[in-house]
Order: sequence, then C-alpha cells, then structure tokens
Amino acid sequence: HEHLTAQRLLVRDGLRLTVGEAGRLARGDDGLLWRAVVDPRPRWAREFELDTLGVLAAELLRTGTFTPGRTTEEITPVLAAKWRPARPDGRGSVYDGASLVVQGWYQLGVPLGWWDTGRGPADRRPNAFGAAAARAVFRATRAGA
Repeated sequence: HEHLTAQRLLVRDGLRLTVGEAGRLARGDDGLLWRAVVDPRPRWAREFELDTLGVLAAELLRTGTFTPGRTTEEITPVLAAKWRPARPDGRGSVYDGASLVVQGWYQLGVPLGWWDTGRGPADRRPNAFGAAAARAVFRATRAGA
C-alpha cells in the first residue's frame, strides 16, 4: 500500500485508504495500472536496489526459473563487482542486501500470480505476467542507469 500511496493511486482518508484520482484513472487503463504496479520506484528507489532488480530481471529472463535463494546466490557476484557492504564493522554483505530485494520482489509477484509452480514450493517459473514484469523492471532499471 505504501507503493501505491506514493504513486497517489491510493490516498489516506483519516485511518482508511481510498482510491485516489490517479487510481480511478488507472482502473480504466490496464497499461497504466500495470506500469504503476511493476514500477520499481518508489518501492525500490536506492541505487543498490535498482541494480539488484536489473540483475535479477536479467537472470530471470535468461534462466526462466526463480528460486529466491539460488537467484540471490547467482546475482551476488555480479553485484559484488560494484558494491561493498556499507557497514564499517564488516557485518552484513552484498548477499544480505540483495536477498531482501529478491525476496520482496518475489513476494510482490505472489498475489499478482506471476509464478507457475516449478519443482517445489520455492521453485517458480515466471508465467507470461512474471516474464512481462521482469522485462518491465529490467527496462525501468536500465533507463535510470
């Protein structure tokens, strides 16, 4: 809801969320609604998050399968070529940061039906919606690069 509120699709009305003017417009325009939901910003706006999403989308489109843990392991070396842990005490890692983004993106796709079951509950293949979301995320993250 924070993502949709930041985009003004939903607005606060006291303690309730209601559909805003932008949300009413999106109801009648499937393309507009799709772009708002898959847009990484403002949900993921920091440079590391956008880099993670771009590499994640490329990996997903290349392999056609998605297991959050395995995918995080595969994209971490690519990210580590540019990123280092920010904590001065040495705790945390590029893997830890990427894992949060990967898990968040996976969880976003669950209620939106982006995945077809693979070999187990944590092994998914993107269906047409998941592949389209990955392409949209890849384009959005590359546009900002």
